[in-house]
Amino acid sequence: MHNYQSVIRHGLSRADEADTESHEIAQLFEALSNAIRHETNGLVELHLDQSECATYREPASNTVYKTRIVVRRVFDPSKGTVLARGDAAIDGGLPYELSLNHACVGCEDLDALEANLCDLLATAAAGKAIRDLMLDEC
Repeated sequence: MHNYQSVIRHGLSRADEADTESHEIAQLFEALSNAIRHETNGLVELHLDQSECATYREPASNTVYKTRIVVRRVFDPSKGTVLARGDAAIDGGLPYELSLNHACVGCEDLDALEANLCDLLATAAAGKAIRDLMLDEC
């Protein structure tokens, strides 16, 4: 027979952990966005889009992830380029799943998510998207 109290306590503990992970994920994306704003003199930012903004440029993809990871102009947020798609676990925490250049990557912890996002931002495609937004060539 199961110890129901122990199972419930475990679920409550996991809910607290997921809330913490969700907050840490949000802080990571905000830190990356701040770094992009700093490097672009406040012209470009990182944005998590779930609205399917039709004006964002996005390469063809067959991913099911809802959240689009977008670099966009700060003063004209309708101009942007989707760099990747991803979603947190169903509870809002880790693992975070990313779709990068048609490859799905599971980020089991915050360090892995940060490393994959940094690798993404270091690509020529991301650099070109950011540069084009700075020059308003979108």
